[in-house]
Amino acid sequence: MATSRGKNASAIRTTGGGKNAQHASEAAREAAKVKLDAAQAQMAQAKANGATKKEKAEIQRQIDHWRNKYQNSGENHSMKPKGNR
Repeated sequence: MATSRGKNASAIRTTGGGKNAQHASEAAREAAKVKLDAAQAQMAQAKANGATKKEKAEIQRQIDHWRNKYQNSGENHSMKPKGNR
């Protein structure tokens, strides 16, 4: 039994809003994963080639940035029920 409410609820979950909404873009997470892998490969190459400490620090900064972007699931607030307090 498909109701219009069911379709609408599904659309709301994917477009945002509310506790059950989709929080982080899956495409953005995948792009961050690709860039994270590339930065990690760059770090491995830099270590093998004897890069300077400053060069490795810059690559590590990029790794940290893309790791945070990849692991971010979006906002996670207001999880407690707001009924009778």
